Amino acid sequence: MREKELENVCKKQAARIEQLNQLVEKLKGENNLNSVSGTSANGDTPYIIEEKCEIKEVQEELARRDIFSDSTEKESLLLEIQKKLETELDLEKKCTEEMDDALKRAVNGHARM
Repeated sequence: MREKELENVCKKQAARIEQLNQLVEKLKGENNLNSVSGTSANGDTPYIIEEKCEIKEVQEELARRDIFSDSTEKESLLLEIQKKLETELDLEKKCTEEMDDALKRAVNGHARM
């Protein structure tokens, strides 16, 4: 389920990157038609600079998510998530047994009184 969620996020981000790339190309075309007014020192409009920053942020996010693309890494993480759940379950069982024992002792003690 987690893997499907990550795939959906990646698809959404890929679509967003494509939109941003198209917008950058459109703005570059407009930049060529426009006069020098409103351009930065390197010739980019503020819109292009902002979109480049957004593209870079998305690319960085995808790079972080690509860390999990290695299947062996995924499996090791799943095993780790498993090992923790089993440990928690064992602890809960132990606590339940201790509480049952304490309850039985309390009932026996009350019955003796």
